Amino acid sequence: MNRKPTVFISSTIYDLKDLRSSLRWWFEKSGFRVLLSESNDFPVEPNASSYKACISAIQSTDVFVLLIGNRVGGMYDSSNRISITRQEYREARTVSENRNLQMIAFVRQELWTIKEDRKALEKYVISMIDSESLEEEAKSLIYHPSKIADEAEALFSFIDEVTQKKVMNDAIAGNASFPVNNWINPFSSFEDIVKTLETRLEMKSNLDSLIISHRLKRETIYNLKLLFYRKYDRTNSLGDLMSIRQKLPNDMDSHIMLNRDDCIILLMFLVESSRPAKCFRIDALSKSISEGIFLEWDSRTCSIIESELHEALLCIKKNIEEAIDMNDLTTKHIFEELLQEITNVVNKKVPYCSIEGFKLVSPVILSERYENLKLLLTYVFQRLSNISVSFDFEKLHTERNPFTEANARVVETQISDELLEDYISGEKNLDWFTKHYGKPALDKIVKLVKEQNPQS
Repeated sequence: MNRKPTVFISSTIYDLKDLRSSLRWWFEKSGFRVLLSESNDFPVEPNASSYKACISAIQSTDVFVLLIGNRVGGMYDSSNRISITRQEYREARTVSENRNLQMIAFVRQELWTIKEDRKALEKYVISMIDSESLEEEAKSLIYHPSKIADEAEALFSFIDEVTQKKVMNDAIAGNASFPVNNWINPFSSFEDIVKTLETRLEMKSNLDSLIISHRLKRETIYNLKLLFYRKYDRTNSLGDLMSIRQKLPNDMDSHIMLNRDDCIILLMFLVESSRPAKCFRIDALSKSISEGIFLEWDSRTCSIIESELHEALLCIKKNIEEAIDMNDLTTKHIFEELLQEITNVVNKKVPYCSIEGFKLVSPVILSERYENLKLLLTYVFQRLSNISVSFDFEKLHTERNPFTEANARVVETQISDELLEDYISGEKNLDWFTKHYGKPALDKIVKLVKEQNPQS
């Protein structure tokens, strides 16, 4: 996997140490690598000064976050009152002109407010005096140091540089183009900064989740392609045995008559059906489910709930696992027998053939799992592509056996999640289960409970 995107946090350290630490925690939690000059893992060149190391680190940065607080900090160029932080900002601007570097600037709200207030006061005082000497005295008074701004003139000048005030004024006068990358965000709290970062970096979720989503999208396309094949310059969909299923009687011990069209459809399925089960990929799918990146918070019940997308992923995993399970030696043996029985019909040697019902259980169920997967994978791809769609889970084939009577017998012995939870929580006892579901269901639920808790 490629390196994590790197964030450089530029600010004075003494007055913003806690905020810098909090931002590092937030960025790293979201999947970024963070560069803080006071940290032991900051990249240092042995033969370069600490100032040069900070400037150099910006070259490999993806996101540059500037925090302007109450202090100017150490000087990079004392004669021109250019601080280290300001020089880092200038370096970042130079880099951004040559490549894509996200620059996000913040200023303390109290500093922003006092700057605007003192600028207004400066204009007013200067308008009231005539002498240049008094004008200089007035400026020294206006830019006096305080707890909010230790060197007001340098801080205000820095803010004006970030907002590109002079270029903006020239643009308004029609003498220049309007500047770009000159937005500055006042903040009063850590939350203000985080909300801005989430918007600017388009972070609907943390970076690790975005990476999993990206992998899931690629995996979804890969699995969806397995359910189609090319034949005679045509793209064909794998899995549709509906015409055969409609001919199935209730009892799987009966025989089913298949004509040539049925046999051709069945032949193509038997030949192509084993490939997807051998090649399905579920790494990103399993990771998405286990990490719960598509689970949602229900504020009404104060609980985690399964979103429609998360439920679809669970269905995909279940259908893929069932398809893989059916790709065993027994199924292969049945498929080989079916191929032998339908070959004469396909070759027009006989008009139809009589197939024992139980031999069609595996191919029909497998075809339905493939049909389910086509619907589900298409839906997931659309959702991951930000297409607003919903899914009708009632369309999915959920039968364990395509023959009505056989499926009914299977359903009788199935234990739902709700029943299992009732038993584990003590809501229903063994006598109740025996009375309502019979001995087979009781045996099954006891087995399930013992698998979950061997000590029970």
